[in-house]
Amino acid sequence: MEYPMLPINPTQIPALYKQALGLQQKGKSNEAVKIYDTILTTNPKIAEAHFQKGQIFLHALQFESATKSFSNAVKLKPKEPAIWQAYCEALIRFANPQATSAALKILTSSGLPTQTQKAIADRLKSPRTKTKVDAGSARPADLNAIVSFLNAGKFSEAEKKTQSLLRTNGTSPVLWNMLAAAQEGLGKANDTKASYKKAIQLKPDYAEAHLNYGRFLLAIGDISNALTSLEQARSLTPNAPAVLLQLAKAYHRREKLDEAHNLITRAATLDAKNADIFLTSAQIETQRHDHDLALKSLERAETLGDVSQTLFVLRAKAQSALGRESDALESIEQAIQIAPQNIAALAAKASILQSHGDFDAATQVFEYMFDLAPLAGEHFRTYSASHKFTADDPVLTRMEAAYADPALTDAQRMQFCFALSKAMEDLKDYDRAFPYLSEANTLMRASHPYDIETRRVEIDMFKKAFSDFDTNTPADDNASNYAPIFVTGMPRSGTTLIEQILASHSTVEGAGEVGWLPRKGYETLIPRDGSTRLLSDIADSDLRKIAVEYEQVMKTLLPGSQKATDKSIQTYLMMALVWRALPNAKIIVVRRDPRDNLLSIYRNLFPEGTHLYSYDLHDLGQYYRMFDEMINFWREIAPDRFYEVWYDDLIANPEEESRKLVAAAGLTWEDNCLNFHQNKRRVDTLSVYQVRQPIYKSSLKAWQRYENELKPLFESLGDLCEPPKRD
Repeated sequence: MEYPMLPINPTQIPALYKQALGLQQKGKSNEAVKIYDTILTTNPKIAEAHFQKGQIFLHALQFESATKSFSNAVKLKPKEPAIWQAYCEALIRFANPQATSAALKILTSSGLPTQTQKAIADRLKSPRTKTKVDAGSARPADLNAIVSFLNAGKFSEAEKKTQSLLRTNGTSPVLWNMLAAAQEGLGKANDTKASYKKAIQLKPDYAEAHLNYGRFLLAIGDISNALTSLEQARSLTPNAPAVLLQLAKAYHRREKLDEAHNLITRAATLDAKNADIFLTSAQIETQRHDHDLALKSLERAETLGDVSQTLFVLRAKAQSALGRESDALESIEQAIQIAPQNIAALAAKASILQSHGDFDAATQVFEYMFDLAPLAGEHFRTYSASHKFTADDPVLTRMEAAYADPALTDAQRMQFCFALSKAMEDLKDYDRAFPYLSEANTLMRASHPYDIETRRVEIDMFKKAFSDFDTNTPADDNASNYAPIFVTGMPRSGTTLIEQILASHSTVEGAGEVGWLPRKGYETLIPRDGSTRLLSDIADSDLRKIAVEYEQVMKTLLPGSQKATDKSIQTYLMMALVWRALPNAKIIVVRRDPRDNLLSIYRNLFPEGTHLYSYDLHDLGQYYRMFDEMINFWREIAPDRFYEVWYDDLIANPEEESRKLVAAAGLTWEDNCLNFHQNKRRVDTLSVYQVRQPIYKSSLKAWQRYENELKPLFESLGDLCEPPKRD
């Protein structure tokens, strides 16, 4: 259990403050915040500590937390302009009317000069949508000519015209912004960066230049710097729909779906006639598993004139997720008709066919894609998930040739390494398999850094949130009767297999990894301000609301279902929330020999931005230790409220363990549960191929093939290397 921070001797505060500043300057924000919190526990009236916490949160794009910290600081020092400036930045980006209203009340009694108060109030009450920029001595006709060239895609003409004007107007930020747009169109990335930076250097508050630069950075994959530039554009023009749209795209790429959804919703309110806004909204809603809402957004985008291939691909994905396979295939064919050789549409078709178990048809699509894009490693990797390689396999030959091609980028090489590792395992050539696997993970970690300490913080926060959970607390008489079956555990532990067995029961349908409840749990118990709420502080009425919303989500996904499974693997973090909100729910925790489990994770590439711990052997071991710690936490609190099934036992004794599993889920036995591989339900996970096969034992003790290579993992696991003996 985490205990409250104890006050310190006040004489220690100056030294601690200096230490925190030093950590902050070195980028060690979490450590700095802990020290500032220690200081504020002793003396909550130190404005500087609140201000520095706000700066850390603002830099981390945690605007709600920043707003609260700056609010505390400005109450203590209402006449300090630097605090107000930072406070405004946080408020504009937080975009919360109540927080802004509270700030304006503080402002009226702050004692600041009247003119200063007016400037701050104007900025908060009437945020701009654009900034004024002086074009210098350039004639409007010349500027219009450049715009016409850009709109017509005549980038060479636009570049020449702009460069000519810059000879006599070299300090015009407008011309530098136009030059950057022309160079971007010509694919001159380095020149584009330099020109956008020049425009911003000449006029730091040039919102359009920040927007264009951020959009360009997003297009080339530099998401961190794109966010910085786009957030600066938002600071200057908070109500500009174009800025909110690009920010939503950037946060979506960062997997920050709540932030992306809030931004795109605001953009749609401000500009209801922009088809791109609704298309982007559909992309975000699809990833949030809100497929019905995604279809409505796509319908709106189409009404506004979008008949792009992207729209039909998104529609197909949403329809497939809702089990409307024929509609999905019809939509994807519409997409392919627009551009028959478009790889994105073809890849979506192959994925839909795979998810519904039509591997032969998927193979035909993949082979066509390989001809079109021989260096696109992602498609070879996806193909390998449902293909068994042989020594004379022509696809293997193509993969090896592509891997040796010097034109291959690191991102492409990483994809091929995962695919080649899978191929070598199929051939039982394990000496060649692991080097490919190691290279793939090294390349992935280099492009997606991760600090395992972030998981440590999350685990501690959830344990704190549930620290006062009492199984003897009387149930809410008005609690929901909805009774889903949650399947949870580590990735690659067998959760998909368990769900497939249960979904083969005549009364059960599988929803897959819905993800709604874990997201709601984070939002409810660990708000974005960095605090932790105790479960006991959540009102019964709020828990009932969560239950009602969750039931609606599930019944939208599976209309008419008697019982449903939800394979959201992060549910194990918040089991007590399930027990309180949905007391009739069943929870199945899937376990597996950690050595096999973690090797299987290491073998696979997950969707961008997810499971970033998985590309380092030491981090994998630490992550599993925290998973085990959380399960032990629940076992101590409520050992009879969930059922643990071991994948290894299930593989060794399929019928015996399946019968126990079905009983634990509250179901009567049906022989169909042993024939799970014949179930035609849609499966959209990395196990898409395996669950279509009868139970096999080749995955057991796979770690022994790489015992030497996995030593860093074993060292990190420590005493958990050996799974516990079971009766």
